[in-house]
Amino acid sequence: TRTMTHSKYYTVFNAIWYQALWFTALLGREQYQWVLLILFLVHFALSPNRKSDALLVLTCGMIGASVDNILALQNVYVFPENTGPFAVPLWLMGIWAGFACTLLHSFSFFMERRILGPLIIGALAPFSYLAGSKFGAVNFGVDQALAMGVIAACWLIMMPVFALICGKIKTQFPNAAVSNADSTDVPGHQFP
Repeated sequence: TRTMTHSKYYTVFNAIWYQALWFTALLGREQYQWVLLILFLVHFALSPNRKSDALLVLTCGMIGASVDNILALQNVYVFPENTGPFAVPLWLMGIWAGFACTLLHSFSFFMERRILGPLIIGALAPFSYLAGSKFGAVNFGVDQALAMGVIAACWLIMMPVFALICGKIKTQFPNAAVSNADSTDVPGHQFP
């Protein structure tokens, strides 16, 4: 059907969009924040779930940015070029908002598997921070292994919470899961 085709295309687009946002934020930092704004305008112009995505930005995006802010205040990592009012730069908050916009789209596969999916993302997420350090966007204020462990622990706590939030949004807005049409062919699959 048209909805299923649209959803498959949007899922792929969303994955590419998020990678573009991540690299733009990480490599461009403060000087390319205007590009992040354009990327968000594109996302919300094309997203079939604008309201759900906005709710995820306001919940999951804010939770993630707040946790990162706390970790930065505890010197787990340091952002050398940060001149903003928070311990984390605005471009990192943009990455969090972008990540929230993937939860019902390109990352929905993981969110629909309430235990295994969040565990996989939670365990792999610290490597994103490691990549950021290799690009010079972030420095670890503590031993790298300790920082990676702390980040992993935070993500392993946050991801199941994000999955629950996605489930609540799916309940409030039945058409929220773009991949829902695509996932019906998984035997025994049910979104929360």
